[in-house]
Amino acid sequence: TPAELAEMAMHDLDWAGRNWALQQLDSVEDTAVVAARRFIVLNEHSAWLRSVAVQQMAADTGAATLGVVTSALRDPDPDVRRFALSTLRHLDQAAALPAAESMYASDPNNVVRQTALANLAEIRGKDEVPVLIAATAPTNTLGQRATAARYLGKFGGAAAENALVALTDTRSHADARALL
Repeated sequence: TPAELAEMAMHDLDWAGRNWALQQLDSVEDTAVVAARRFIVLNEHSAWLRSVAVQQMAADTGAATLGVVTSALRDPDPDVRRFALSTLRHLDQAAALPAAESMYASDPNNVVRQTALANLAEIRGKDEVPVLIAATAPTNTLGQRATAARYLGKFGGAAAENALVALTDTRSHADARALL
């Protein structure tokens, strides 16, 4: 039953058993399952399982879930932080916006910063073009530049096109040119 799987996901002594049980609960929205996901995000020692649980929380709508997802933004594991940010965007865009801004500006992990940039673009749309243009600068990581290029191509406009053309400059790193 979902309740038994939830109990197994939280307390099985074997990581593989906890993982299997959590995977089986992917689309289940039973109250015991929702509580198990919250428990796992807050208490599980495996970052993999915390990240799976926080991703599954995207359909949960309770206030307690929002609090757990917000706390996961400070998780020591970068994958948990990036999945928590994406989940937060699905749950509450108003709360996700300042979190994404903060994480893009200061998170030490580049993948988290890419996720934050993507979330900013998803939330603000074309209003985020100036930040996206700035993200194409050669001083940024290739991943951030790729994320920015993807959204600039989607949003269009003269300024976006100029930034994309600049990425094709032969003096630019070959990997940056390959983004386009």
